[in-house]
Amino acid sequence: MSQEESEDIVRVKRPLKDDQILSVAEDLRQRFKRSRRSYLTQRTRTNNGSLQEDDVSHLDLDLSLALGLGLEVDLDVEELEGLSTDDLDDELDVEENSATAGIIEKIILRNFMCHDNFELNLGPRINIIIGSNGSGKSAILTGLLVGLGAKASLTSRASSINNLIKYGRNTAQITIVLKNEGPAAYKHEIYGDRILVERTLRREKSATYSIKSESGRVITDKKKDLDLILTKFHITVNNPLAFLSQDTAREFLTQSDGNKFKFYMKGALLEDIINNLELTASHIKNVETSMTKSKEYVLKATELYNTSKHTYELYDRQRDLRKRMETIKAKIYWFNVFSIEKRLTTYKENHDEKRKAIDEFEEEKSKINEKLPELETKKEAIIKESEDMQRQLEQVETQLREIVGARSKKRSAVLQKRDEYKDAEGKIKEEKTRIQKLEKEIDDEMTRLDQANSQGKHHLKEEIDKIKELLKDNEAERVSQSTVLESLENKVNDSEYDEQKSEISRRIEQMERELDNVSTATSNKYGPWGKSMTEIIRDISAKSSQFHRSPVGPLGVHISIKPHFSSWKKMLNSILQKSLASFVVVDEHDRNILSGILKKHTDVHNMANIIVRKYEEFDYSKGQVNVGKSILDALTFDNVVAKYTLIDTNSIELTLLASSESQLKEFASLPGVFASLKLHDENSGVRATKKGASYNNDPVFYKRGPAMFSGGVSEADVNEIRQSLSLQRRKLEELNSGERDILNQVKHIRRTQAKLGVEESKLRRRRTQLEQEMRKEGDTALIERNKVEIENRGISISNLMRILDSLKDEIREDHETLQELKQKEKEQQEKVQIVKKKHRTLEKSIQECESQQDEYRNLKAQLDAQIIREQEALETIAKKRDDMQQTMLPHLEKAQELCPREDIHIDWEHDTKESITQEYKEAQAQVEEMERGIGRSLEDVQQEFTVAKQKLQDATEQNNEVMRSYELFRDQMEMRKEFLYLTIRNNNSSMNQAFEQSLSYRGMHGRLHMNLDSQSLVLHVQTRNEQDKRTVDSLSGGEKSFVQIAFLLSLWHIMESRVRALDEFDVFMDSVNRTVGIKMLVQELQNLPKSQTIFITPQDTTNMDLDWQALGVKIHRLQPPRH
Repeated sequence: MSQEESEDIVRVKRPLKDDQILSVAEDLRQRFKRSRRSYLTQRTRTNNGSLQEDDVSHLDLDLSLALGLGLEVDLDVEELEGLSTDDLDDELDVEENSATAGIIEKIILRNFMCHDNFELNLGPRINIIIGSNGSGKSAILTGLLVGLGAKASLTSRASSINNLIKYGRNTAQITIVLKNEGPAAYKHEIYGDRILVERTLRREKSATYSIKSESGRVITDKKKDLDLILTKFHITVNNPLAFLSQDTAREFLTQSDGNKFKFYMKGALLEDIINNLELTASHIKNVETSMTKSKEYVLKATELYNTSKHTYELYDRQRDLRKRMETIKAKIYWFNVFSIEKRLTTYKENHDEKRKAIDEFEEEKSKINEKLPELETKKEAIIKESEDMQRQLEQVETQLREIVGARSKKRSAVLQKRDEYKDAEGKIKEEKTRIQKLEKEIDDEMTRLDQANSQGKHHLKEEIDKIKELLKDNEAERVSQSTVLESLENKVNDSEYDEQKSEISRRIEQMERELDNVSTATSNKYGPWGKSMTEIIRDISAKSSQFHRSPVGPLGVHISIKPHFSSWKKMLNSILQKSLASFVVVDEHDRNILSGILKKHTDVHNMANIIVRKYEEFDYSKGQVNVGKSILDALTFDNVVAKYTLIDTNSIELTLLASSESQLKEFASLPGVFASLKLHDENSGVRATKKGASYNNDPVFYKRGPAMFSGGVSEADVNEIRQSLSLQRRKLEELNSGERDILNQVKHIRRTQAKLGVEESKLRRRRTQLEQEMRKEGDTALIERNKVEIENRGISISNLMRILDSLKDEIREDHETLQELKQKEKEQQEKVQIVKKKHRTLEKSIQECESQQDEYRNLKAQLDAQIIREQEALETIAKKRDDMQQTMLPHLEKAQELCPREDIHIDWEHDTKESITQEYKEAQAQVEEMERGIGRSLEDVQQEFTVAKQKLQDATEQNNEVMRSYELFRDQMEMRKEFLYLTIRNNNSSMNQAFEQSLSYRGMHGRLHMNLDSQSLVLHVQTRNEQDKRTVDSLSGGEKSFVQIAFLLSLWHIMESRVRALDEFDVFMDSVNRTVGIKMLVQELQNLPKSQTIFITPQDTTNMDLDWQALGVKIHRLQPPRH
């Protein structure tokens, strides 16, 4: 190989992974071992049965050094030195038998792909699995790969391991039995003759491993232990040429020259070796740089050491002065020790004070713990009183309903009597009409008689006519007054009027409750969701460890309205209220825990909903409509779970906000729009939807109460409710005032009607007198008959008038009864309101108790925090004290080293830090006077000398270490290159020999041409009837497939993989090439006795003229699995 070729090999930039290193190392170790055997056998036979010394030294190259992997070769040189030619032959003959360890004896599939319960016992050498399409034969290879730890992507059958579980099942299990006998067994004392590898797949959880001994005892469940077993047995699951699935086999059989080269590099693991070479080269460059710097550093350290050593020797003559300096120094150290001991005393006093403060806080906390049960007892008493008040409220409301029922019944009786009154009035009217007709006949007759008689009674007739006109006017006034009276009485007794008052009273009561709620909600962010929500959040927090994921909610806490969309607040609160009060959990386990918490709080449980969904985000932009503004545009979120839950459940990104009727309809008609919304008035809005050709407009009435958004209750909201409450109270007062005015008008009209009745009686008596005077001289039969009839009808009218008077009295009494019932109803309503107010007061007292409890709990928490702070301060003081003691230790040790404590006398009245320092300075000045010629202090010189000596020592050791590393890396690099070139040459030779041997089965010849520069591997083939070689592309389909199989077999010769598998390799072959190809594979694999091969094919092979049993071939026929 040329220098350019060798340089061209080193291209890949990434280092080896751990599992790749193990696989590469094991592969090369086995090859190296066989190369040693082969080389020694050849040399022994050449040298007449003996080894030469240089032969042994030549083989003393350890592969662990060549690869830098820390592995040892099993066959020692000492072991080889004692081998004769016969011994080596025996050693090689062992390879002819089937492997006793590392082959697959059995595979069991449970609920895997198409198999329910499948078992297959494999032969030790060659296995051919035959099955038609759909029989599950490819699932066997997939099971082998997955069972031995392969990822789903390597199988080409699924993107996820869980997708390999049979449809309708939740788990699947793969069991693979590995043979573990003989000298190559893996930890035979632990596993025995068989190693059972089980891998269990689950849909909802990760897959697990269970590696068992022959007896079924679980030895380990670690994937890394399985990898070690596979490495020991040289089963390379991740090598694409060891286990070829349908897709990989198809790709291999139709590959280009460049892909052949890639398959070769990966299959022979040369790509990983090249990467490792480049990594080592980069290490060598780094070491070279470090080596240059290290040498420079040694030179500088040597120079500094020599200089400092010379200076230090100059001070050796100044013993007495230095001794005095040491004495003063000892005094300084002992002074520092005594000072620190005083400070330690101060720390102890501070420590005691903090401990006392903690005890006081604990005492105050104990008092709070005593008050909390008292408050709980008080709250329970108030709750009991509230429950009693609730029963009293139900009682007074029942009484109110009874009064309302009695009033309704009495009103019905009044209406019935009014009908009777109207009937009597109608009859009176009829009688009066008849009387008027009779009177007219009498008048006409009397006029005639008057004309016949004298004119003396003319003035009587005029007076009678005048009385008649007055009676008509009186009657008209009475009818008018009766009409007005009926209208007023109907208005007073109108049920709609009463319902209007009841509705206003109900609104007032509702607003008063709402005002109480929002007043509480302004100081509590969970207020809009009910008084119990704070306790629910506290309970959720207390049980946080029980949840798989913490619940999110209520969702409205994490959502707020953008300022420029504030006018939509009521509308969006009504549309989304159910979701805003909801909680989100990840699974049913969490839902059950949360449901148990909510059930304890009925006021929230009936409102809150629990949504189960994964906490995941998704792309909602694909279906989003880029027109106008949506609900999503109007909201801000501080939690992504809340955002994606509303998108998922309420389609807020597809619900548009319209500003006009035309826009409302336009938005609803757009494709993909869920709905469109428009504001209407202060109490309602409109929602529009369109399904097909049907367009619907539905009103949306705003929900009362505080909005369930973050910051949903403001002072402005409270003022708005107060204003609405004041307005409703004014309306109720106006209705009551109007009712009083109507009752006064009724009384006035009844008095007027009574006066009109008296006046009518007087006029009728006067008219009768005048008519009697008129009859004295002009009576006739007609006049007499009419008068008799008039008199009879007058009697009838009188009887009817008495009936009317009686009905009037009864109706008046009934009206009085109705007024009494109405007053009772009003009084009962006031009682209801009083009881309700008391009940609300009790509820408020309960809230105050709970608030006080919260206050005590907060105070307790503050005390806990204060105790923690004091304890931290206590720990800080203790730490400072310990640190101070640690600080004092070197001073104390140094002081004791200089002189004992009793030898030092410190006069605390006169000695100070400054005076001792001054004494030291004076001594130091004398030293400096002696040292002035040198220019540095003794301490500096000593320090410099010590540092320089240590630096020189460190620099020398570091330089030696760098040199050793450099030599090691350089030697390793050369040996690795040599081994790489040797491996490539041996591979090319072995592959060409195996390729030529395989082609000979068809009478062909061939050659593999590898070009490292172009990274291609070209197959040239000479068929039986041709003189020249040509490329594979020009061959027929069957010939091409046969040649590719021959190429794969040549790769297998250098791969040395213990187990190989090939799926549907013969699908592109005709019958001739297929028969020859299978024979070639079976016979050539006889040269690889220590390996196990599995062929999978849909076509029958038993009709071939081969002794399958003698060739070590086991045939397996599969039947389609039963579903």
